[in-house]
Amino acid sequence: MSLNTKILGILLALMTTAALMDYAVHRWVIYPNYAALERAQAEKDLARCVAALEDEIEHLSAFASDWAAWDDTYRFIAERDPAYIDSNLGRRTFLDNRLNLIVFYTSGGRRVWGRIYDLATGGTAPLHPFDAPSLPPDHPLLERAAEDTPINGIYVTDRRPMLIASRPIITSERRGPARGSLIMGRLLDPTLAKHLREKTHVDHRYWSLEAADLAQEERRAKGRIDSGTPVYARTTKNDLQVYTVIPGIAGTSGLLLRADVSRQITAKGLSVIKYAILSDALATIAILIVSFGLLRRTVIRPLSRLTRCAVGIGAGKYQTAGCVDDRDDEIGVLGREFKRMVRRLQEAHQGLMREVDEHRRSRAMLDTYHHKLRRLSSKLLLAEEGERRRIAIALHDRVGQSLTVSKMRLDALAAGKAEDRETSHIREVGDILEKTIADTRMLTFELSPPVLYEFGLGAALEWLCEKFGKEHHLDIEFHSDVDALLLENHLRVMLFQATRELLFNTVKHARATRVQVRMDVADGTLEIIITDDGLGFQPARINADPSGKLGFGLFSIRERLDDLGGELDIRSESGRGTRVTLRCPLSPARSAADKPADRQRLPERPG
Repeated sequence: MSLNTKILGILLALMTTAALMDYAVHRWVIYPNYAALERAQAEKDLARCVAALEDEIEHLSAFASDWAAWDDTYRFIAERDPAYIDSNLGRRTFLDNRLNLIVFYTSGGRRVWGRIYDLATGGTAPLHPFDAPSLPPDHPLLERAAEDTPINGIYVTDRRPMLIASRPIITSERRGPARGSLIMGRLLDPTLAKHLREKTHVDHRYWSLEAADLAQEERRAKGRIDSGTPVYARTTKNDLQVYTVIPGIAGTSGLLLRADVSRQITAKGLSVIKYAILSDALATIAILIVSFGLLRRTVIRPLSRLTRCAVGIGAGKYQTAGCVDDRDDEIGVLGREFKRMVRRLQEAHQGLMREVDEHRRSRAMLDTYHHKLRRLSSKLLLAEEGERRRIAIALHDRVGQSLTVSKMRLDALAAGKAEDRETSHIREVGDILEKTIADTRMLTFELSPPVLYEFGLGAALEWLCEKFGKEHHLDIEFHSDVDALLLENHLRVMLFQATRELLFNTVKHARATRVQVRMDVADGTLEIIITDDGLGFQPARINADPSGKLGFGLFSIRERLDDLGGELDIRSESGRGTRVTLRCPLSPARSAADKPADRQRLPERPG
């Protein structure tokens, strides 16, 4: 890629970055302010809708209060005078005051007179529970905290929600005792909803909270408001829909109110943002064109000539004529220094090539030596284990058998008719020989555990965990999901000794109370994981030790694993325990399942 292309790309990247930053500022800083302003305006409109509905309820309550605190009404409850009905409860009363319900109840809840009027059809219709002969005295519309307490609000009927007011029936001087209650109601029908929309100049609508035909979005809004959000907002393409709940009387079901507010504020904001981004983009393009022209003339062309000369030097042409102009700026200084560098390069080229060849030879020798060192370490380990096994066999086959025969002879003497004292001495010798046999067997297990060769690595590790747990009073758990495993001797010896070395480190340094050892095979790799809940340490500190005295055992394990193509992974933090993983690849021949499983039951340990 040429310098022209790179600089143009850099300028384009800068322009793009500036454009993106400009867009980000407008999109996530300026535009949210418009959206927040629109949300606040929508909530104000929603509050106006709630206030308009409350005003209607207050007007209805005042009208019901005038009727309930009237001597004629007070006498009507007691005397049931039909003239009161003819004079005051005719059709015009319902139509003129837009009432759908007028009901009189005694103090005990028995209905004295009532009518449910349909303003649209001009007839009456049933409306539960007001068409019943009575209401329970503790009904929310009848039960009052005090005798003159009004009950106003929303009451959901079986037809539609109703604005309702219940006032105690008292005298015109507003004295009691109350002889009952007067209930007046106005259904929240399309006519009243239209009146409220015209009054507030806000498009809004109502739903009963218990309505079975609530749409999915209304149900979601109800759920959000029930969970503690007083106002739920939903954005559509053209409107901002804000929801709230108007509770019913005395905890009864209420209304879900939604106001639809046109998104004029954000639309205007988007228009302003588009013009601002367009003007910024035009200005950035103009700056890009001018900047690129100046850079091309003052920087790119001189550097292109210098580049051609440098390419020629790479081809073996050490020529500097015409590379750069005689200038006083940094490019001129670069040209002069370039000429001097070419002369020095010619002189140093041959010497450098000799040094490179020498370095390659040294590196090859070092790699060969390192490989031989690893191989030697592995062979020494195998030789050491072979010697241990030879000694263990000798102890078992010779010393152990001889001692066993001696004990049998002494036991036979002890069973004879010798004197008691002689029998006592013979038994004492027998006890000593028995202890010697046990010690010999113990030494055999310590030098080279037979279980490692007879039952495999899994059984040997299980025995090792049991032994360490008993000797050091540790809670050591061993787990293995390997059903069958064939390993070459040098591999199983190395893994067994590495595990034993790590358990020794845990005992000596970790102060752990619980250790877990797990063996598993996955994707052709054998893993042994040792986890403890001890003090932990910082692995980086050991790796950075210049003396090499810290973590020599871990270094030895890592070197032996590297020679086999494996790895040692250490995860530890101070105070949070340690997790060490031994990984070693298995060849297909080593994973054959034609031998007894590593997890089979161990025989009783000798001694």
